[in-house]
Amino acid sequence: MAYKTGKRLSKKEIDLFKNAQDIREIQYLGVRLVDEQCKYNPKEIAEYAVKKGYASRLGYLAEISLEAARNLETEKSINLTKKANCVKELIEILYPHRNAGYEFLFPYSERNNPFNDILKKLSVDRSNHRTNKKWRIYSATQPSDIEEYIELYLIDLKQGNYVREGKELMRAR
Repeated sequence: MAYKTGKRLSKKEIDLFKNAQDIREIQYLGVRLVDEQCKYNPKEIAEYAVKKGYASRLGYLAEISLEAARNLETEKSINLTKKANCVKELIEILYPHRNAGYEFLFPYSERNNPFNDILKKLSVDRSNHRTNKKWRIYSATQPSDIEEYIELYLIDLKQGNYVREGKELMRAR
């Protein structure tokens, strides 16, 4: 799925939790959540995520993305948390709706590939971070992974390439 960076976060992007072909698409969605130029209504996005059963996954992604933005802000002295209140509101709305049981951030189980068993095991084994436990998510994705995408994204912005295919940016990694 290709989508443009920019103006508004769409429901189609939230559906990446079901339709993503690669975990990097979901990680890139984390960048969009903290991007000050990306507009979205946290209540609308949260309602949609709850309705579709993505509350835990979106909450987890929002929380680690906010942490990544704060880490980079401290390290690189770049103001990345202008959107912090919006992301915090999204997290607060989603938290009571998190799933009762653990689930995977990326839908590995729906792919027909023997390598997925290894990925599942790695995700379960590495999901001991407090944020994983809070949101009941199996994923090896941590704030440092999102930080890499934010840095690439910022480089892209400095070069004047704001509206660019998300997948193209992911390939630059």
